[in-house]
Amino acid sequence: KRRLRIREVFDLQCRNSYEAGKFYCLCPVHEGERNPSFLLFENDETGDIAIDFHPNGHRGVEYPEWVKTSKDGYIYFDVIDLYRILNGKSFIEAVKELGELAGVEVKEKGRAKQEKLDDEQIKEILARVLNQTQGLEDKDIFFDISQGKYILYDRRNKTYDYTDEKTLKVLIEPSAAHVIEQIRNELPEQVRQKVKMPSPREIFTALQRIMVKVEEATYEPLNTDVLIKGDDGRIRFNSYRIRDLDLIPRTDEIDDIDWSKYPGISGLFDNLTRYDAREKRYLTHWTAWKAKYKEKIKTAIVMFGPQGAGKNLFAEHILEYAVGRENYSEIGEYLLDSPFNGWMFGKRVIVANEIKIDYQNNFRVQGVLKAYITDETIEINQKFMKPHKVTNYADFLIFSNHEDAVKIENSDRRYFVIKTGPPLVNPNTGVLNDPNLRAKFGTIDALVEAIDKERDEFIKELMRLKVDKKMVRH
Repeated sequence: KRRLRIREVFDLQCRNSYEAGKFYCLCPVHEGERNPSFLLFENDETGDIAIDFHPNGHRGVEYPEWVKTSKDGYIYFDVIDLYRILNGKSFIEAVKELGELAGVEVKEKGRAKQEKLDDEQIKEILARVLNQTQGLEDKDIFFDISQGKYILYDRRNKTYDYTDEKTLKVLIEPSAAHVIEQIRNELPEQVRQKVKMPSPREIFTALQRIMVKVEEATYEPLNTDVLIKGDDGRIRFNSYRIRDLDLIPRTDEIDDIDWSKYPGISGLFDNLTRYDAREKRYLTHWTAWKAKYKEKIKTAIVMFGPQGAGKNLFAEHILEYAVGRENYSEIGEYLLDSPFNGWMFGKRVIVANEIKIDYQNNFRVQGVLKAYITDETIEINQKFMKPHKVTNYADFLIFSNHEDAVKIENSDRRYFVIKTGPPLVNPNTGVLNDPNLRAKFGTIDALVEAIDKERDEFIKELMRLKVDKKMVRH
């Protein structure tokens, strides 16, 4: 303290008093002070001593014990205490840092130098921390540079979520403190004294240092890798997850479906297409394409007809399972008119329900829908995230009760239109309208149950169907 003066360490605004070696300064602890109330005087024996003239003290400031017992109610500081309080340091940290300023080597008496753990040892502790952190079991953590957020990838369920640094710290640091204490207690006493264990903050910093940084999240069903390294050398996180259906062999060994094995699904298709063989074949091959192949068709099915004809029954009980629930989405017309299109990301089938576009007053929706159906790449704009371009694998199924739901030009090959049959159920009797379905199943519940039982084998047969790609893309 004799080597350093308070005025040399801190930038204090002071003025001399009439007495030698005494200065009145603006208080550095009392923010916003205008009139000097901080008396500083030199003491050659102990170093500068400062007296704060605020007898009520400062809220939130932790003072040394000797300050609390001062006789006159004033708060006394020396250079070490003032440095510690203003910089949020411990007493030992303050002494060491001020010692460096003074050119003095500071050693802690009686404490042997502890060895720090190397990176590999810290990685082992980190792995143990992540394994014991609730909510992070079986997860890989990546950092998405484009979004400034962390990706938590669940290896078991093949799913992922985004989170921020604050939330991740809340998960990891308490667990890290617990694991560090466990390891410390496991060490023999002699080893424990020689090893300097990392702090929870150092464990989190180690995680940030060694985790894989990805440029952005993408969606590539044609690639089964979680991390994709592009030709540009940049690493991207692939959000597509392999399904059980992806493991089923794909062949072209059959030219048509044996509908006798699937009376429920066949009856539903018949009602949707009004027993039109051409439309039933198109619907079947379109569905088979989405089940077998990852490539985009670029032709949307427009299906219009009365409510209850089976449109959503087909979509939710067959198509959703054929492509995988995580690759399927249902939207309303309002989303087509929204500047945000996060619902397009990571999808192979999008069902647009209850569509009736006002083309005279909403040209934007018309253009957006056409682009989504045919464009090979799209820009994804999600709330609170930066826009980024991805490959567009989504095909559309457009449902409506209106015949003029979508404006289609004669030469437009973007759409295949199917007019459905009547409602499946007679509202007056509660039984199935179609005489064939009524004879086989009687009620809608029995029909749905049959469709659900037939579904898995039907999808497997779609995998064996020789898809007429030319027809599907007509």
